[in-house]
Amino acid sequence: MSPDYRMNDTPRERKTIVFAEVLTEVDCFSPITTTKRDFEADCLLYGEDIIAHGAKEKSQLAGFLKAVEEFGDGKVDVIPILKARATPGGPERRTG
Repeated sequence: MSPDYRMNDTPRERKTIVFAEVLTEVDCFSPITTTKRDFEADCLLYGEDIIAHGAKEKSQLAGFLKAVEEFGDGKVDVIPILKARATPGGPERRTG
């Protein structure tokens, strides 16, 4: 019998999970730096746009959102901050 991961019925406060997802592969020896423009070209989302986008993907984020819905019993709130993905490149460089 598999364990039941649902929140139990003991009185508890609501849980809030704040999350961000940043995905890229960095090659420290690459002369080409990774900038915000690289993330914008692939995926750069903020706030509630992350939920709508994440629900359509087959990814860790989609699995996380599904688990919150399935096992959170309506007692878990999620606050999305950032979803950023860029193709592999060199070290990240801050730009304006």
